Amino acid sequence: MAQMISLWTFACKLYNEPAVKNACLQLQDDNDVNVPLLLTACWLIASSAVISSVHATQLQAIASDWNDGCIQSLRALRQSMKARLSSQESNDDDMAAWALVREQVKAVELLAEQQLLQQMECYVQQQMLPISKTESDNSQSEVITFTSTFDNGVQWVDHAFTVLAQCLPALIGALPQLPSKSPQARSAIADIILSIMPVGVPAASQMSYDDVLERISR
Repeated sequence: MAQMISLWTFACKLYNEPAVKNACLQLQDDNDVNVPLLLTACWLIASSAVISSVHATQLQAIASDWNDGCIQSLRALRQSMKARLSSQESNDDDMAAWALVREQVKAVELLAEQQLLQQMECYVQQQMLPISKTESDNSQSEVITFTSTFDNGVQWVDHAFTVLAQCLPALIGALPQLPSKSPQARSAIADIILSIMPVGVPAASQMSYDDVLERISR
């Protein structure tokens, strides 16, 4: 099995980079992107993982289940409480109580996102293991593999964009169809790709923001 940094550790480190955090929030607010799924895709890209459509579909299902059943409701509650606090219609004691509860809601939302990431990491790890054949099926199920053969930065960016398209087809497919939002979305994706580009790929360090943007705008 390939050695990979834990998804939670990777996600926290990547998300805390200012350009990435802003890009993730922009994609979440403007394009309804599931950020934990996006960070999982970045984790797979950074690990040079090669996934199939089956893997991508399952990751989407896990993310949707947690988002629709838990995270989205918590986020909506947190945001509504923030709006109330911003209105300043209550007295100081009332505002302090609301602020305290909002922080607790925020903590639960973060916990839910952590659990989602753990579920997706668990799935990926299971798919990295050899799957035994059954008596009724002599074919071996698909497993996640890894590649280290990127001759240049362009190849790596193309691989990164392929994984993003597999995991987030609605976002990537919408880029050419949403003129008003596409430039911002493409810029956000370029920021994220540049943040995870490995230094070991030949000529990768020479690729500029415009180079990456050009590759993903095709």
